[in-house]
Amino acid sequence: MIKCENYLRYFKNYSDKFFQEVDLDSQYRVKLKIEHTLKVVKLMRTLAKEAGLTGEDYEIAKVIALFHDFGRFNQLKLYGHFNDRLSLNHAEESVSEMKRLNILDIAGSEYVTEDKKELIYNAILYHNKDHAEFEKIKDKRLKMFAGLIRDCDKIDIYRSVAKYYGDQSPEDFFRAMQLQKSFDVSEEVYDKIMNLEALKRDDIITLGDDIIWDFYWVISDMNFPESLKLLKEKGYFEEMFNKFVASGKFKYEGDAKELYDFIYEEFCKRVENGTL
Repeated sequence: MIKCENYLRYFKNYSDKFFQEVDLDSQYRVKLKIEHTLKVVKLMRTLAKEAGLTGEDYEIAKVIALFHDFGRFNQLKLYGHFNDRLSLNHAEESVSEMKRLNILDIAGSEYVTEDKKELIYNAILYHNKDHAEFEKIKDKRLKMFAGLIRDCDKIDIYRSVAKYYGDQSPEDFFRAMQLQKSFDVSEEVYDKIMNLEALKRDDIITLGDDIIWDFYWVISDMNFPESLKLLKEKGYFEEMFNKFVASGKFKYEGDAKELYDFIYEEFCKRVENGTL
């Protein structure tokens, strides 16, 4: 049977070795990525149990969480940053590296069948796709695992953004995201949110769009009611909002205020009702 603890040892050895081989600036980014990965694994332990997973399925879910961002190491080595828009798709790179290093075979203690490998690979590939692409998944088993990793990843993104990026200056944020230098929310994004329609990356053209999209995840791209409840209990959503407002990165006024209030009201309502 697949056991995540065997892969945890491999991940620790790999990430520790990588950390030693990069410069100080990159070491900081590696530490953030390792922290994020382990937090996502911890969240997966909770959500997978809430979803009723036991035995090997429970272990597979944790392995998916452990390697969902594995391609970030190569991305950092090749490009010096984690911006997919300016480099590569990190989910695709994660799967490519796992296959190249034959991780699922050499790091575990048991033979891993091809169907289990494909399940793990595909769940990772879908963890960062637009919601519309995720909704096209026909295989219910794959959709469950992909939904779990998408939720765990987003919950910890709220934590990490609030903790590490809330104090980043707006100017630095504009440059990093390669977006129009505006806090305004575009008309298309405003209309889609107010009509509870899914957003795509191509819809995001301003920094205002990008930030309100991050908030919108809680009602547009979460897959388990337990995920919303956990996010509310931890307070990450509110913490990110407070940090962004305090830093001047989010202008809580006009359309942005209306949208945020609408999103937050929907979020709280769904948590209270235990629905999505």
